[in-house]
Amino acid sequence: DNLVDIIKLTPAHLALLQAADLKPSRLRKMIVGGEDFKRGLAQSISELFDHKIEIYNEYGPTEATVWSTAFDCRNSYSASSVPIGKPIGNVQACVLDEQLRQVPVGIPGELYLGGPTIALGYLNKPALTAERFLPLFLNSREQIVYKTGDLVRFLDDGSLQFLGRNDEQIKLRGYRIELGEI
Repeated sequence: DNLVDIIKLTPAHLALLQAADLKPSRLRKMIVGGEDFKRGLAQSISELFDHKIEIYNEYGPTEATVWSTAFDCRNSYSASSVPIGKPIGNVQACVLDEQLRQVPVGIPGELYLGGPTIALGYLNKPALTAERFLPLFLNSREQIVYKTGDLVRFLDDGSLQFLGRNDEQIKLRGYRIELGEI
């Protein structure tokens, strides 16, 4: 009997498990992240486990200690991709336009993350640090926020929907790739 009861993986790895018809019998919780989690895959995995496991879509860049937002896939949603959810404790998420103004619910903007999980910057890369780690007023005080480069929008329930990137970066099987470096 397989002793795995919680698993964390990317959607690409999840699709491989599904294709191999691997179904850990004791699995009770699945955490998916690292790339766009399509609704069809989420639904088929839930059906594979007879809707008896918890599936969470999580989001978070390395610069924010990886885990920043989470969405319980048992909640309803209508988009073709699973929302990336709401900020976890001590994380602030704001969606801003190019002038660093908050955008209304439903309007796309860039995701900025704040809180104690944000890195101090990039080692020996002061220009990149200054570009991506910005002082911003959140919760009535100035703090450093991380400019993710991810385009998102707030949904009516307060969850975030990932829409894409605003640069040439892509994700392949959970790995960040800068196309300009290839």
